[in-house]
Amino acid sequence: GASFSEPVTIEDSFGAFPAIAVDSNNNINIAWQEGADIRNIFFARSQNGGASFSAKTRLSINSNFSFGVSGIRNANGDSLFSWISRALVNGALTNTNVFATTLDSPPPINSRN
Repeated sequence: GASFSEPVTIEDSFGAFPAIAVDSNNNINIAWQEGADIRNIFFARSQNGGASFSAKTRLSINSNFSFGVSGIRNANGDSLFSWISRALVNGALTNTNVFATTLDSPPPINSRN
């Protein structure tokens, strides 16, 4: 494109590593890792082509070290996000879990311990 729209701020704290998935209703769904020490996965949705986004919602269901978020559109047209979560015990990371959720059917599914 010859030009781009002005950027829209979705999160103004410690957010990083966004993942985007567009669903069958053309909603723009974005998830990201947030936090400096304890990291969680958050989500926001735009229903107007990215002009504005909803307030953030936490996807990760624990207060562990969650990271590696990725997003896709599945065969049903739903946005699906997945991420990794590890427990932080006495300063050490333990117990890797993989989570996945569609945005219309939380809570996330713990798919592996």
